[in-house]
Amino acid sequence: MEGRGMKEETIKKVVRYLEDHYNATLATCCEGKPRAATVSYVNEGLKLYFGTSESSMKVRDIRANPSVALTIYKDYSNLFETKGLEYVGDAEIVENQDEIQMVFGLMIAKFSRSFESVDEKALETWSRYFEEPGKFVVIRVIPKWIRYLDA
Repeated sequence: MEGRGMKEETIKKVVRYLEDHYNATLATCCEGKPRAATVSYVNEGLKLYFGTSESSMKVRDIRANPSVALTIYKDYSNLFETKGLEYVGDAEIVENQDEIQMVFGLMIAKFSRSFESVDEKALETWSRYFEEPGKFVVIRVIPKWIRYLDA
């Protein structure tokens, strides 16, 4: 999709919103059973990426049914201030090592404050997950439909 049918101004607002937020609720469905999980994500334009364990239910669900939905929002106590994104897309496991390294770089940049408080040994262990097949996978989500809510 990458913005097909969206005005350029709306695409810029959506990308800015994605960049300004850190977590999404990911909805998957497998064997008729819906599931929701919180994921920390990075984006490249309208594409989203997140990492997870190879053995997670998210991965199992995505392999069985790559159609996913996400919501990204902040809690608002005033009903008339509500903003957020509704996002439907196709998810797939990233196999390309260059793309995985690009995502790793985006994660370090976006979550840099998290890395400041982590000791070197923990950071080394975390970064190895990107290099060791079978432990950690990166999921790419390509949008099919996006709704930007701006109350």
